[in-house]
Amino acid sequence: MLFISHSSKDNADARKLRALLLSRGYDPKQIFLDSDEQSGIGTGEKWKQVLYERLKDCHVLIVLCSPNWKASQWCFAEFVCADMNGKEIFPVVIADGDLGSIANEHQSVFVTRDGDQAYERLLGQLEAKQFGPKDHLPWPHPNLKDVHGQPDECPFPGLLAFDERYAAVYFGREPEIQTVLEQLNEMRRKGEPRLLMIVGGSGSGKSSLLKAGVLPRLKHRSSDADWLVLPTLRYGDLAQSDNAFFQALSEHIVDHYPASVTNKPDTKILREQFADTNAVQAAAAFWEAAHDLSRARNCSDAAVLLPVDQFEELLAPSSSEMAAKFLRFLKAICQRPNRRLLVIGTMRSDYLDVYEHHESALQAPLFHPWRLEPFPRERLGDVIEKPAARVHVEVTPQLLERLKTDTPTADALPLLAFTLEKLFHRCAGDKRIELGEYEQLGGMTGAITQAVARILPKELPKETEQALRLSFVKHLAQVNEKDEIVRCSARWSQLPDTAKPLLEQFVRERLLSK
Repeated sequence: MLFISHSSKDNADARKLRALLLSRGYDPKQIFLDSDEQSGIGTGEKWKQVLYERLKDCHVLIVLCSPNWKASQWCFAEFVCADMNGKEIFPVVIADGDLGSIANEHQSVFVTRDGDQAYERLLGQLEAKQFGPKDHLPWPHPNLKDVHGQPDECPFPGLLAFDERYAAVYFGREPEIQTVLEQLNEMRRKGEPRLLMIVGGSGSGKSSLLKAGVLPRLKHRSSDADWLVLPTLRYGDLAQSDNAFFQALSEHIVDHYPASVTNKPDTKILREQFADTNAVQAAAAFWEAAHDLSRARNCSDAAVLLPVDQFEELLAPSSSEMAAKFLRFLKAICQRPNRRLLVIGTMRSDYLDVYEHHESALQAPLFHPWRLEPFPRERLGDVIEKPAARVHVEVTPQLLERLKTDTPTADALPLLAFTLEKLFHRCAGDKRIELGEYEQLGGMTGAITQAVARILPKELPKETEQALRLSFVKHLAQVNEKDEIVRCSARWSQLPDTAKPLLEQFVRERLLSK
Protein backbone atom coordinates (compact mmCIF):
# COMPACT_ATOMS: atom_id res chain seq x y z
CA MET A 1 0.00 0.00 0.00
CA LEU A 2 1.11 3.57 -0.77
CA PHE A 3 0.31 6.07 2.01
CA ILE A 4 0.17 9.70 0.82
CA SER A 5 1.24 11.97 3.67
CA HIS A 6 0.17 15.57 3.09
CA SER A 7 -1.16 18.68 4.76
CA SER A 8 -4.89 19.28 4.37
CA LYS A 9 -3.89 22.62 2.83
CA ASP A 10 -2.31 20.63 -0.03
CA ASN A 11 -5.35 18.46 -0.77
CA ALA A 12 -5.38 19.45 -4.44
CA ASP A 13 -1.83 18.17 -4.94
CA ALA A 14 -2.65 14.95 -3.10
CA ARG A 15 -5.72 14.32 -5.27
CA LYS A 16 -3.66 15.01 -8.40
CA LEU A 17 -1.06 12.43 -7.34
CA ARG A 18 -3.72 9.83 -6.56
CA ALA A 19 -5.38 10.38 -9.94
CA LEU A 20 -2.02 9.94 -11.66
CA LEU A 21 -1.32 6.69 -9.80
CA LEU A 22 -4.74 5.33 -10.76
CA SER A 23 -4.21 6.29 -14.40
CA ARG A 24 -0.97 4.26 -14.42
CA GLY A 25 -2.62 1.04 -13.32
CA TYR A 26 -2.59 1.21 -9.54
CA ASP A 27 -5.61 -0.27 -7.83
CA PRO A 28 -7.58 2.07 -5.52
CA LYS A 29 -6.87 -0.38 -2.69
CA GLN A 30 -3.15 0.23 -3.18
CA ILE A 31 -3.42 3.91 -2.28
CA PHE A 32 -4.39 5.48 1.03
CA LEU A 33 -5.36 9.14 0.95
CA ASP A 34 -7.17 10.16 4.12
CA SER A 35 -9.38 12.72 2.37
CA ASP A 36 -10.55 10.36 -0.39
CA GLU A 37 -14.27 9.61 -0.16
CA GLN A 38 -13.94 5.92 -1.06
CA SER A 39 -10.66 4.69 0.42
CA GLY A 40 -9.95 7.38 3.02
CA ILE A 41 -11.25 7.92 6.54
CA GLY A 42 -15.00 7.40 6.68
CA THR A 43 -17.51 9.49 8.58
CA GLY A 44 -17.61 8.48 12.22
CA GLU A 45 -14.35 6.54 12.15
CA LYS A 46 -11.67 7.17 14.76
CA TRP A 47 -9.23 8.95 12.49
CA LYS A 48 -6.14 8.49 14.66
CA GLN A 49 -6.71 4.74 14.82
CA VAL A 50 -7.31 4.54 11.05
CA LEU A 51 -4.12 6.48 10.33
CA TYR A 52 -2.11 4.22 12.61
CA GLU A 53 -3.52 1.04 11.04
CA ARG A 54 -2.89 2.30 7.50
CA LEU A 55 0.66 3.31 8.42
CA LYS A 56 1.22 -0.17 9.80
CA ASP A 57 -0.18 -1.78 6.64
CA CYS A 58 1.61 0.40 4.10
CA HIS A 59 4.90 -0.38 2.42
CA VAL A 60 5.56 3.14 1.12
CA LEU A 61 5.11 6.64 2.53
CA ILE A 62 4.90 9.29 -0.20
CA VAL A 63 5.50 12.65 1.47
CA LEU A 64 4.18 15.77 -0.28
CA CYS A 65 6.82 18.13 1.09
CA SER A 66 5.85 21.76 1.59
CA PRO A 67 5.99 24.34 4.38
CA ASN A 68 2.39 23.31 5.14
CA TRP A 69 3.51 19.71 5.66
CA LYS A 70 6.42 20.75 7.89
CA ALA A 71 4.12 22.89 10.04
CA SER A 72 1.76 19.95 10.75
CA GLN A 73 2.58 17.90 13.83
CA TRP A 74 0.43 15.03 12.52
CA CYS A 75 2.29 14.90 9.23
CA PHE A 76 5.57 14.76 11.12
CA ALA A 77 4.17 11.98 13.34
CA GLU A 78 3.25 9.98 10.20
CA PHE A 79 6.80 10.35 8.94
CA VAL A 80 8.38 9.30 12.25
CA CYS A 81 6.07 6.28 12.56
CA ALA A 82 6.83 5.13 9.00
CA ASP A 83 10.57 5.71 9.39
CA MET A 84 10.77 3.80 12.68
CA ASN A 85 8.90 0.86 11.14
CA GLY A 86 11.22 0.58 8.16
CA LYS A 87 8.81 1.84 5.50
CA GLU A 88 10.20 3.12 2.20
CA ILE A 89 9.93 6.93 2.08
CA PHE A 90 9.60 8.92 -1.15
CA PRO A 91 9.58 12.74 -0.69
CA VAL A 92 7.88 14.79 -3.42
CA VAL A 93 8.70 18.50 -3.09
CA ILE A 94 5.62 20.45 -4.19
CA ALA A 95 6.46 23.89 -2.71
CA ASP A 96 9.62 25.81 -1.87
CA GLY A 97 10.41 26.95 1.64
CA ASP A 98 11.69 25.53 4.90
CA LEU A 99 11.21 21.76 4.51
CA GLY A 100 13.58 20.55 7.20
CA SER A 101 15.97 17.70 6.43
CA ILE A 102 13.59 15.15 4.90
CA ALA A 103 14.25 16.11 1.27
CA ASN A 104 18.00 15.79 1.80
CA GLU A 105 17.95 12.54 3.77
CA HIS A 106 15.91 10.60 1.18
CA GLN A 107 15.93 10.41 -2.60
CA SER A 108 13.50 13.16 -3.55
CA VAL A 109 11.79 14.45 -6.67
CA PHE A 110 11.14 18.17 -7.14
CA VAL A 111 7.87 19.21 -8.74
CA THR A 112 8.87 22.82 -8.02
CA ARG A 113 11.83 22.45 -10.36
CA ASP A 114 10.88 19.72 -12.86
CA GLY A 115 7.10 19.88 -13.06
CA ASP A 116 5.31 16.72 -14.22
CA GLN A 117 8.64 15.09 -15.04
CA ALA A 118 9.19 14.78 -11.29
CA TYR A 119 6.10 12.57 -11.03
CA GLU A 120 7.46 10.39 -13.85
CA ARG A 121 10.66 9.92 -11.87
CA LEU A 122 8.62 9.02 -8.79
CA LEU A 123 6.75 6.35 -10.76
CA GLY A 124 10.05 4.96 -12.02
CA GLN A 125 11.47 4.82 -8.50
CA LEU A 126 8.38 2.97 -7.25
CA GLU A 127 8.68 0.42 -10.07
CA ALA A 128 12.40 -0.06 -9.42
CA LYS A 129 11.71 -0.78 -5.75
CA GLN A 130 8.98 -3.33 -6.62
CA PHE A 131 6.15 -1.00 -5.59
CA GLY A 132 4.62 -0.70 -9.04
CA PRO A 133 0.97 -1.42 -9.85
CA LYS A 134 1.72 -5.03 -10.79
CA ASP A 135 3.14 -5.67 -7.34
CA HIS A 136 -0.28 -5.32 -5.73
CA LEU A 137 -1.64 -8.81 -5.22
CA PRO A 138 -4.61 -9.70 -2.98
CA TRP A 139 -4.24 -11.73 0.21
CA PRO A 140 -5.69 -14.08 1.20
CA HIS A 141 -6.39 -15.38 -2.28
CA PRO A 142 -10.08 -16.22 -2.80
CA ASN A 143 -9.19 -19.71 -4.06
CA LEU A 144 -7.27 -20.65 -0.91
CA LYS A 145 -9.45 -22.34 1.71
CA ASP A 146 -8.65 -24.05 4.99
CA VAL A 147 -10.06 -27.41 6.10
CA HIS A 148 -13.28 -25.67 7.17
CA GLY A 149 -13.81 -23.98 3.82
CA GLN A 150 -12.84 -20.56 5.17
CA PRO A 151 -10.24 -18.22 3.59
CA ASP A 152 -6.79 -19.56 4.46
CA GLU A 153 -4.60 -16.72 5.72
CA CYS A 154 -1.51 -18.86 6.29
CA PRO A 155 1.17 -17.17 4.15
CA PHE A 156 3.44 -20.22 4.14
CA PRO A 157 2.58 -23.01 1.65
CA GLY A 158 4.78 -25.57 3.39
CA LEU A 159 6.38 -28.13 1.10
CA LEU A 160 4.12 -27.19 -1.79
CA ALA A 161 5.53 -24.99 -4.53
CA PHE A 162 4.26 -21.42 -4.65
CA ASP A 163 1.66 -20.87 -7.35
CA GLU A 164 -0.39 -17.85 -8.43
CA ARG A 165 -2.59 -18.10 -5.34
CA TYR A 166 0.50 -17.38 -3.19
CA ALA A 167 1.84 -14.54 -5.35
CA ALA A 168 1.08 -11.94 -2.66
CA VAL A 169 3.33 -13.71 -0.14
CA TYR A 170 6.12 -14.75 -2.50
CA PHE A 171 9.23 -12.87 -1.39
CA GLY A 172 12.98 -13.09 -1.83
CA ARG A 173 13.18 -13.39 -5.61
CA GLU A 174 12.33 -9.80 -6.58
CA PRO A 175 15.53 -9.21 -8.62
CA GLU A 176 15.00 -12.44 -10.55
CA ILE A 177 11.35 -11.58 -11.22
CA GLN A 178 12.40 -8.23 -12.62
CA THR A 179 15.10 -9.81 -14.79
CA VAL A 180 12.72 -12.36 -16.32
CA LEU A 181 10.09 -9.66 -16.95
CA GLU A 182 12.70 -7.54 -18.71
CA GLN A 183 13.76 -10.53 -20.82
CA LEU A 184 10.16 -11.20 -21.84
CA ASN A 185 9.50 -7.57 -22.71
CA GLU A 186 12.63 -7.55 -24.86
CA MET A 187 11.42 -10.73 -26.57
CA ARG A 188 8.09 -9.07 -27.27
CA ARG A 189 9.80 -6.04 -28.81
CA LYS A 190 12.43 -7.88 -30.87
CA GLY A 191 10.66 -11.16 -31.66
CA GLU A 192 13.60 -13.24 -30.41
CA PRO A 193 14.19 -15.47 -28.60
CA ARG A 194 10.84 -17.23 -28.88
CA LEU A 195 11.36 -19.71 -26.04
CA LEU A 196 12.77 -18.53 -22.70
CA MET A 197 13.69 -21.42 -20.42
CA ILE A 198 14.21 -20.92 -16.68
CA VAL A 199 16.85 -23.52 -15.82
CA GLY A 200 17.89 -24.55 -12.31
CA GLY A 201 18.60 -27.45 -10.01
CA SER A 202 15.93 -29.59 -8.39
CA GLY A 203 14.27 -27.57 -5.63
CA SER A 204 15.79 -24.25 -6.73
CA GLY A 205 12.36 -22.63 -7.04
CA LYS A 206 11.90 -22.49 -10.81
CA SER A 207 8.18 -23.22 -10.77
CA SER A 208 7.56 -20.79 -7.92
CA LEU A 209 9.43 -18.03 -9.72
CA LEU A 210 7.34 -18.57 -12.85
CA LYS A 211 3.91 -19.13 -11.31
CA ALA A 212 4.03 -16.89 -8.23
CA GLY A 213 6.52 -14.28 -9.41
CA VAL A 214 6.40 -13.66 -13.16
CA LEU A 215 2.97 -14.68 -14.45
CA PRO A 216 0.80 -12.77 -11.93
CA ARG A 217 2.53 -9.54 -12.91
CA LEU A 218 2.04 -10.19 -16.61
CA LYS A 219 -1.63 -10.92 -15.94
CA HIS A 220 -2.13 -7.67 -14.05
CA ARG A 221 -4.70 -5.39 -15.66
CA SER A 222 -2.00 -2.79 -16.36
CA SER A 223 -0.38 -5.33 -18.74
CA ASP A 224 -3.56 -6.18 -20.67
CA ALA A 225 -2.44 -4.29 -23.77
CA ASP A 226 0.96 -6.02 -23.84
CA TRP A 227 0.36 -9.62 -22.76
CA LEU A 228 -2.23 -12.35 -23.14
CA VAL A 229 -1.08 -15.13 -20.82
CA LEU A 230 -2.53 -18.59 -21.33
CA PRO A 231 -2.84 -21.05 -18.41
CA THR A 232 0.28 -23.01 -17.55
CA LEU A 233 0.66 -26.46 -19.09
CA ARG A 234 2.43 -29.35 -17.40
CA TYR A 235 2.84 -32.80 -18.87
CA GLY A 236 2.58 -34.53 -15.50
CA ASP A 237 -0.83 -32.97 -14.82
CA LEU A 238 -2.46 -34.20 -18.01
CA ALA A 239 -4.22 -37.44 -18.77
CA GLN A 240 -2.17 -39.87 -20.82
CA SER A 241 -4.36 -39.68 -23.91
CA ASP A 242 -2.89 -38.97 -27.33
CA ASN A 243 -4.18 -35.42 -27.59
CA ALA A 244 -4.35 -34.32 -23.94
CA PHE A 245 -2.05 -31.32 -24.51
CA PHE A 246 -4.10 -30.12 -27.45
CA GLN A 247 -7.38 -30.68 -25.61
CA ALA A 248 -6.07 -28.52 -22.76
CA LEU A 249 -4.90 -25.80 -25.16
CA SER A 250 -8.25 -25.66 -26.94
CA GLU A 251 -10.14 -25.49 -23.63
CA HIS A 252 -7.84 -22.73 -22.37
CA ILE A 253 -8.46 -20.61 -25.44
CA VAL A 254 -12.24 -21.03 -25.40
CA ASP A 255 -12.41 -20.41 -21.63
CA HIS A 256 -10.54 -17.11 -22.04
CA TYR A 257 -13.15 -15.58 -24.32
CA PRO A 258 -15.14 -12.77 -22.68
CA ALA A 259 -18.54 -13.88 -21.42
CA SER A 260 -20.21 -11.35 -23.73
CA VAL A 261 -18.89 -13.11 -26.87
CA THR A 262 -21.47 -15.48 -28.32
CA ASN A 263 -19.61 -16.91 -31.33
CA LYS A 264 -16.85 -18.72 -29.48
CA PRO A 265 -14.86 -21.35 -31.38
CA ASP A 266 -15.69 -25.02 -30.96
CA THR A 267 -13.31 -26.80 -28.58
CA LYS A 268 -13.40 -30.07 -30.52
CA ILE A 269 -12.54 -28.38 -33.82
CA LEU A 270 -9.65 -26.50 -32.23
CA ARG A 271 -8.30 -29.69 -30.66
CA GLU A 272 -8.34 -31.50 -34.00
CA GLN A 273 -6.55 -28.58 -35.68
CA PHE A 274 -3.87 -28.35 -32.97
CA ALA A 275 -3.35 -32.13 -33.04
CA ASP A 276 -2.74 -32.23 -36.79
CA THR A 277 0.16 -34.56 -37.61
CA ASN A 278 1.58 -31.75 -39.74
CA ALA A 279 3.16 -29.63 -37.00
CA VAL A 280 3.48 -26.57 -39.27
CA GLN A 281 -0.25 -26.59 -40.05
CA ALA A 282 -1.07 -27.21 -36.38
CA ALA A 283 1.07 -24.23 -35.34
CA ALA A 284 -0.64 -22.02 -37.94
CA ALA A 285 -4.05 -23.04 -36.58
CA PHE A 286 -2.93 -22.29 -33.03
CA TRP A 287 -1.68 -18.86 -34.00
CA GLU A 288 -4.97 -18.05 -35.74
CA ALA A 289 -6.93 -19.18 -32.68
CA ALA A 290 -4.71 -17.15 -30.34
CA HIS A 291 -4.98 -14.09 -32.58
CA ASP A 292 -8.78 -14.41 -32.71
CA LEU A 293 -8.80 -14.59 -28.91
CA SER A 294 -6.68 -11.45 -28.56
CA ARG A 295 -9.06 -9.56 -30.88
CA ALA A 296 -12.06 -10.78 -28.88
CA ARG A 297 -10.38 -9.46 -25.71
CA ASN A 298 -9.59 -6.09 -27.36
CA CYS A 299 -5.83 -6.62 -27.11
CA SER A 300 -4.91 -7.47 -30.68
CA ASP A 301 -1.38 -6.05 -30.26
CA ALA A 302 -0.64 -8.16 -27.18
CA ALA A 303 1.94 -10.93 -27.25
CA VAL A 304 0.46 -14.36 -26.51
CA LEU A 305 2.52 -16.21 -23.89
CA LEU A 306 2.32 -19.98 -23.43
CA PRO A 307 3.88 -21.16 -20.11
CA VAL A 308 5.10 -24.77 -19.81
CA ASP A 309 6.15 -25.95 -16.34
CA GLN A 310 8.47 -28.89 -15.54
CA PHE A 311 9.69 -29.15 -19.13
CA GLU A 312 11.93 -32.09 -18.23
CA GLU A 313 8.84 -34.30 -17.94
CA LEU A 314 8.47 -34.02 -21.72
CA LEU A 315 12.02 -35.31 -22.16
CA ALA A 316 12.06 -38.18 -19.67
CA PRO A 317 12.57 -41.70 -21.06
CA SER A 318 9.13 -42.65 -19.74
CA SER A 319 7.34 -39.85 -21.64
CA SER A 320 4.83 -40.88 -24.28
CA GLU A 321 4.41 -40.12 -27.97
CA MET A 322 2.10 -37.29 -26.86
CA ALA A 323 5.13 -35.53 -25.36
CA ALA A 324 7.15 -35.92 -28.56
CA LYS A 325 4.22 -34.63 -30.62
CA PHE A 326 3.85 -31.60 -28.37
CA LEU A 327 7.58 -30.82 -28.66
CA ARG A 328 7.27 -30.84 -32.45
CA PHE A 329 4.25 -28.55 -32.13
CA LEU A 330 6.18 -26.13 -29.87
CA LYS A 331 9.10 -26.04 -32.28
CA ALA A 332 6.77 -25.20 -35.16
CA ILE A 333 5.10 -22.45 -33.10
CA CYS A 334 8.43 -20.82 -32.27
CA GLN A 335 9.70 -21.05 -35.84
CA ARG A 336 6.73 -19.13 -37.23
CA PRO A 337 7.76 -15.62 -38.33
CA ASN A 338 5.14 -13.88 -36.17
CA ARG A 339 6.83 -12.44 -33.07
CA ARG A 340 3.60 -12.17 -31.07
CA LEU A 341 3.59 -15.81 -29.94
CA LEU A 342 6.13 -16.63 -27.21
CA VAL A 343 6.80 -19.53 -24.85
CA ILE A 344 8.30 -19.60 -21.36
CA GLY A 345 9.24 -22.79 -19.54
CA THR A 346 10.98 -24.22 -16.49
CA MET A 347 13.46 -27.08 -16.70
CA ARG A 348 15.81 -28.94 -14.38
CA SER A 349 19.39 -28.10 -15.29
CA ASP A 350 20.36 -31.76 -15.73
CA TYR A 351 17.93 -31.95 -18.66
CA LEU A 352 19.27 -28.95 -20.58
CA ASP A 353 21.76 -31.07 -22.51
CA VAL A 354 19.02 -33.63 -23.21
CA TYR A 355 16.83 -30.93 -24.71
CA GLU A 356 19.60 -29.35 -26.77
CA HIS A 357 20.26 -32.72 -28.45
CA HIS A 358 16.57 -33.52 -28.99
CA GLU A 359 15.30 -33.63 -32.57
CA SER A 360 12.65 -31.02 -31.73
CA ALA A 361 15.00 -28.67 -29.91
CA LEU A 362 15.20 -25.01 -30.80
CA GLN A 363 18.58 -23.37 -31.22
CA ALA A 364 19.77 -19.82 -30.61
CA PRO A 365 18.57 -17.18 -31.30
CA LEU A 366 15.09 -18.74 -30.96
CA PHE A 367 15.97 -20.52 -27.69
CA HIS A 368 17.49 -18.88 -24.63
CA PRO A 369 18.20 -20.72 -21.36
CA TRP A 370 18.24 -18.44 -18.32
CA ARG A 371 19.88 -19.92 -15.24
CA LEU A 372 18.26 -19.49 -11.84
CA GLU A 373 20.96 -19.47 -9.19
CA PRO A 374 20.44 -21.01 -5.72
CA PHE A 375 18.52 -18.83 -3.31
CA PRO A 376 20.82 -16.17 -1.76
CA ARG A 377 21.12 -16.77 1.95
CA GLU A 378 21.23 -13.05 2.71
CA ARG A 379 17.56 -12.83 1.64
CA LEU A 380 16.46 -15.50 4.09
CA GLY A 381 14.88 -12.94 6.41
CA ASP A 382 12.58 -11.79 3.61
CA VAL A 383 10.95 -15.21 3.17
CA ILE A 384 10.30 -15.40 6.92
CA GLU A 385 9.32 -11.89 7.99
CA LYS A 386 7.58 -10.44 4.94
CA PRO A 387 4.92 -13.16 4.47
CA ALA A 388 4.17 -13.02 8.20
CA ALA A 389 3.86 -9.23 8.00
CA ARG A 390 1.14 -9.57 5.34
CA VAL A 391 -1.13 -10.98 8.05
CA HIS A 392 0.29 -8.80 10.87
CA VAL A 393 2.16 -11.65 12.56
CA GLU A 394 5.49 -10.87 14.22
CA VAL A 395 8.38 -13.34 14.09
CA THR A 396 10.52 -12.39 17.09
CA PRO A 397 14.17 -11.42 16.45
CA GLN A 398 15.39 -14.39 18.50
CA LEU A 399 13.38 -16.84 16.40
CA LEU A 400 14.42 -15.14 13.18
CA GLU A 401 18.12 -15.57 13.99
CA ARG A 402 17.60 -19.20 15.02
CA LEU A 403 15.74 -19.98 11.78
CA LYS A 404 18.57 -18.44 9.78
CA THR A 405 21.10 -20.57 11.67
CA ASP A 406 19.03 -23.71 11.12
CA THR A 407 18.77 -23.03 7.36
CA PRO A 408 22.44 -23.16 6.33
CA THR A 409 21.86 -23.86 2.62
CA ALA A 410 19.19 -23.35 -0.02
CA ASP A 411 18.47 -27.10 0.12
CA ALA A 412 16.85 -26.56 3.52
CA LEU A 413 14.32 -23.98 2.27
CA PRO A 414 11.45 -26.49 1.80
CA LEU A 415 12.01 -27.68 5.36
CA LEU A 416 11.93 -24.06 6.57
CA ALA A 417 8.67 -23.45 4.70
CA PHE A 418 7.10 -26.58 6.21
CA THR A 419 8.18 -25.54 9.72
CA LEU A 420 6.82 -22.01 9.30
CA GLU A 421 3.49 -23.39 8.13
CA LYS A 422 3.20 -25.60 11.22
CA LEU A 423 4.26 -22.75 13.52
CA PHE A 424 1.71 -20.40 11.97
CA HIS A 425 -1.20 -22.78 12.46
CA ARG A 426 -0.17 -23.60 16.02
CA CYS A 427 1.08 -20.30 17.37
CA ALA A 428 -0.03 -17.29 15.32
CA GLY A 429 -3.32 -16.78 17.13
CA ASP A 430 -1.74 -14.03 19.24
CA LYS A 431 -0.04 -12.50 16.16
CA ARG A 432 3.39 -13.46 17.47
CA ILE A 433 5.64 -16.50 16.93
CA GLU A 434 8.45 -16.97 19.44
CA LEU A 435 11.62 -19.01 19.78
CA GLY A 436 10.17 -21.11 22.61
CA GLU A 437 7.30 -22.25 20.39
CA TYR A 438 9.78 -23.30 17.72
CA GLU A 439 11.79 -25.28 20.25
CA GLN A 440 8.59 -26.86 21.56
CA LEU A 441 7.90 -28.05 18.02
CA GLY A 442 11.32 -29.68 17.98
CA GLY A 443 12.88 -27.34 15.48
CA MET A 444 12.85 -28.11 11.78
CA THR A 445 13.57 -31.80 12.08
CA GLY A 446 10.98 -32.05 14.83
CA ALA A 447 8.28 -30.58 12.59
CA ILE A 448 8.84 -33.31 10.01
CA THR A 449 9.36 -36.06 12.57
CA GLN A 450 6.13 -35.27 14.39
CA ALA A 451 4.17 -35.16 11.14
CA VAL A 452 5.54 -38.54 10.03
CA ALA A 453 4.96 -40.04 13.49
CA ARG A 454 1.28 -39.12 13.26
CA ILE A 455 1.07 -41.17 10.07
CA LEU A 456 3.24 -44.23 10.54
CA PRO A 457 2.70 -46.77 13.32
CA LYS A 458 5.76 -48.11 15.11
CA GLU A 459 5.56 -51.31 13.11
CA LEU A 460 4.31 -51.75 9.57
CA PRO A 461 3.36 -54.98 7.84
CA LYS A 462 6.30 -55.97 5.65
CA GLU A 463 4.26 -55.73 2.45
CA THR A 464 3.11 -52.19 3.33
CA GLU A 465 6.64 -51.09 4.24
CA GLN A 466 8.01 -52.38 0.94
CA ALA A 467 5.21 -50.67 -0.99
CA LEU A 468 5.92 -47.39 0.80
CA ARG A 469 9.65 -47.65 0.08
CA LEU A 470 8.92 -48.35 -3.57
CA SER A 471 6.60 -45.33 -3.76
CA PHE A 472 9.23 -42.93 -2.47
CA VAL A 473 12.50 -44.36 -3.77
CA LYS A 474 11.37 -45.31 -7.26
CA HIS A 475 8.49 -42.98 -8.04
CA LEU A 476 8.83 -39.81 -5.92
CA ALA A 477 12.60 -39.41 -5.62
CA GLN A 478 15.52 -40.55 -7.74
CA VAL A 479 19.27 -40.06 -8.01
CA ASN A 480 20.42 -38.45 -11.25
CA GLU A 481 23.68 -39.08 -13.11
CA LYS A 482 25.40 -36.43 -10.95
CA ASP A 483 24.46 -38.36 -7.77
CA GLU A 484 21.97 -35.63 -6.84
CA ILE A 485 18.65 -36.54 -5.25
CA VAL A 486 15.84 -35.09 -7.35
CA ARG A 487 12.13 -34.93 -6.66
CA CYS A 488 9.80 -36.62 -9.12
CA SER A 489 6.11 -36.59 -9.90
CA ALA A 490 4.25 -39.85 -10.19
CA ARG A 491 0.80 -40.77 -11.40
CA TRP A 492 -1.45 -42.08 -8.66
CA SER A 493 -2.22 -45.13 -10.79
CA GLN A 494 1.48 -46.04 -10.87
CA LEU A 495 1.86 -46.22 -7.09
CA PRO A 496 1.40 -49.52 -5.21
CA ASP A 497 -2.17 -49.93 -3.96
CA THR A 498 -0.93 -51.21 -0.60
CA ALA A 499 0.79 -47.88 0.09
CA LYS A 500 -2.08 -45.61 -0.95
CA PRO A 501 -3.92 -45.35 2.41
CA LEU A 502 -0.70 -44.10 4.04
CA LEU A 503 0.15 -41.86 1.09
CA GLU A 504 -3.27 -40.22 1.49
CA GLN A 505 -2.30 -39.39 5.07
CA PHE A 506 0.98 -37.89 3.84
CA VAL A 507 -1.12 -35.66 1.58
CA ARG A 508 -3.36 -34.60 4.48
CA GLU A 509 -0.28 -33.67 6.53
CA ARG A 510 0.93 -31.66 3.49
CA LEU A 511 4.07 -33.75 3.21
CA LEU A 512 3.00 -34.69 -0.31
CA SER A 513 0.78 -32.94 -2.83
CA LYS A 514 -1.80 -34.74 -4.93
